[in-house]
Amino acid sequence: MQFDIINFMVRIQQSPQFALSPFLFIIALILLFPAFLQPQTPPQQEDETILKDKVEDLAEQVKDRDAELALRRATIAQQRFMLISLVLFAALSVAFLTVFRIRESARRKEMKYELFRTKQQALSRQMNPHFIFNTLGSLQSFILKSDRNTSNLYLTKFSQLMRLILDNLEKEYVDLEEEIKGLRLYLELQHMRFRDHFNYEILVDHRIDLTSIQIPPFLIQPYVENSISHGLLRKEIQGNLKVELKMDGNSILWVIEDDGIGRAEAGKNRARQRQEPRLHGTEITQRRIDLLNSLTPDKYSITIHDLKNSEGEATGTRVEINMKSHVQ
Repeated sequence: MQFDIINFMVRIQQSPQFALSPFLFIIALILLFPAFLQPQTPPQQEDETILKDKVEDLAEQVKDRDAELALRRATIAQQRFMLISLVLFAALSVAFLTVFRIRESARRKEMKYELFRTKQQALSRQMNPHFIFNTLGSLQSFILKSDRNTSNLYLTKFSQLMRLILDNLEKEYVDLEEEIKGLRLYLELQHMRFRDHFNYEILVDHRIDLTSIQIPPFLIQPYVENSISHGLLRKEIQGNLKVELKMDGNSILWVIEDDGIGRAEAGKNRARQRQEPRLHGTEITQRRIDLLNSLTPDKYSITIHDLKNSEGEATGTRVEINMKSHVQ
């Protein structure tokens, strides 16, 4: 910068006006004197300073660019991690659901097989050799007594019951009308055999449409059989059996009530007779109901009450079967 000032002063001195204004030169010297006192940077050093500034600016830009690239890489890595996590989660979910469905399908198949097996057991209880043998024995007794009318009636009812049982063998559900018909035939046969041991009645609520409501077959008969065999036939006097079907809110309620010896005394009789343990019809039915509750939207429940008098003595048994069942 000092070289520029000197050149400027030389041009002033050489100019024609310098002779006319001698004081102009002196004034210029006074005004420019502070510039001479400031340290001057050589041109080479000034170029180095500019270059240094440019290098620093470039370094700052590179640093900013590196930071931006690092941020992008971190974002891409995070997105990649999230994508991989989602894919793994989806794969594990699909695998879990597949395994669950396979196991659930296998469980349901096993339960359906068990349900079919218990249905077959219930059928075998109704058609067991003991029942058939006793029925035919009673028929033979009527024939030997030359009671042709009773023999014909008994044989007709027995054949109707057998046909009804076989017809319902392949059905998952039967109308209430058919279930009641089977119960009525069974009770008529048992009453003809044990006329002096019990009386019975079947009561049906008139509000129930017997042809539109369906239930699984062979659910009620085991409890009726149990009341006769273990309750009424053990009494010394004639007993009574009542089978009632009525509405209970949105459900239907079966009630099987007898005035027999009660469950406690019946258990003592079995213990005294030392009967071999075997699966009873009521136990088979309870297992069927548990399976039906697991496999179908229909709901069934069984409650058994031991009836007693004011002195605490057994006066019979009351079985309640509640069904929220299938409408045709």
